[in-house]
Amino acid sequence: MGKEYQGIQFKIKGSVNVTVTREGHEIIGTRIFDASIQEVFNAYTTKEKFEQWFFPKGGEIQVFEFNPKVGGKNFFKITMPDAQSYTVQQYETIEAPHKIIYRDYFADEKGNVDTKMHGMRVEIYFTSKDNHQTEVRSVSVMPSEDAAKQLMEMGVEQGMESTLDQLEQLLK
Repeated sequence: MGKEYQGIQFKIKGSVNVTVTREGHEIIGTRIFDASIQEVFNAYTTKEKFEQWFFPKGGEIQVFEFNPKVGGKNFFKITMPDAQSYTVQQYETIEAPHKIIYRDYFADEKGNVDTKMHGMRVEIYFTSKDNHQTEVRSVSVMPSEDAAKQLMEMGVEQGMESTLDQLEQLLK
């Protein structure tokens, strides 16, 4: 199954649970969950819930700092069978339960942002479809179109789908 967008063919294996497209320097992912808007929002903003899903299947997360408020930050390590990475998220906007905006950066093991790597702005929008369904729209704003293309080539759509599968399991 494939989808063509701006002349680029995206192939996602298996069932398509998340729609991922690239528009210039933005990567946009959309998925609908069978849960209330508050339940989905809480999964992003409650440490105990965040720790259960915010990593691709087969991995694990270790959260060192979790402070989802304007001016706050998260610092965590994701470990996969063949790699590990440290991430810092710096919150800019939180409007419960509809919007979260943060800056996302690679970091070292002490939480220092890696200035050699480009960060991205992540905008997450939550829309209630009814009392039992919520659409999550994630917009990752990259510093350039080339950076967005590179992220797509690295398989961001598979990572996003796998991570959101974890969220879906948590919300059941």
